[in-house]
Amino acid sequence: MASWHLYGAMEDAAGAETLARLPHRHVRGPEDGKRDESGSIRWDMRVDADGQEALLEELQRRVWEEQFRRRSELGQLFCEQRPGVCFLDDHPWEHQDPNERNLLVVFSDPDALAAVRFTSFLRDCRRIERPLAELRALEVSEVKRMRDFVAAQHDDLVNNFDPKIVPLRKKLKLMLHPEALRDIEDGGLL
Repeated sequence: MASWHLYGAMEDAAGAETLARLPHRHVRGPEDGKRDESGSIRWDMRVDADGQEALLEELQRRVWEEQFRRRSELGQLFCEQRPGVCFLDDHPWEHQDPNERNLLVVFSDPDALAAVRFTSFLRDCRRIERPLAELRALEVSEVKRMRDFVAAQHDDLVNNFDPKIVPLRKKLKLMLHPEALRDIEDGGLL
């Protein structure tokens, strides 16, 4: 769907803008890769932002909230407008193999998807196709909006953020049954 496609463009733009404003990298923590007493393998990656980790975390939290809000807004907007179109991109990835042929199909809304049958997929897509330039224009607009948002939030945080104040937030934990981890290890995934 177009809203999720635009979300990807927003995500890329926000990541680049955030990295430009707050350079950071991921580093292995001291517990990474070690097994604990239950046999689970620890994952301990940390962000190194040269002492500005709390500022980076707050900026990323704001950006993620805005991305989800905007993606939802775009999805609702496309559903209300019901354009019923699709965009076909025959070169969707920058680093794709030159010998490979790819086609990315982006539908504007559920009505566009409903207009396409599996047995005549490409023919139906061509019937409701709009120029790819229209989707690219939307991408440019959303990328600019996201870069401006990151810049404004970064400026606000630089002027008003106090890293000594820690907001209360729910922490997410991932719990795996020991047998599930064994199955993953046996399957060669770890």
